[in-house]
Amino acid sequence: MIDYSKMSKLELASFICSKLKENDIEVVLSGGACVEIYSKGNYTSLDIDLINRYNETFRKIKIVMEDLCFTEKEKYFIHENTEYDLNDIKQWSIKENSLDKFEIFIQKLGK
Repeated sequence: MIDYSKMSKLELASFICSKLKENDIEVVLSGGACVEIYSKGNYTSLDIDLINRYNETFRKIKIVMEDLCFTEKEKYFIHENTEYDLNDIKQWSIKENSLDKFEIFIQKLGK
């Protein structure tokens, strides 16, 4: 099994894109992850948004993602080794001068 936790966001996005392409599914990286890569980390995103260029069926995408050991959660795919640690989110909140919002978030989580 591949250890996704050792991949950077760019490496993980590239890996997923290449695996989808191997199955004739063309996607384009978009959203915050794009900005994070472009800004060299000055902006941080918590996910990787991919646009399905030619409207392949969700079922076809799901098969590839499950082969990569990702599981479907609502309209997203997650992997236990790719989720962010709350300490990462706290540091990002401090960097963005939003520690107060992070603390409210933690309270809502019950942590």
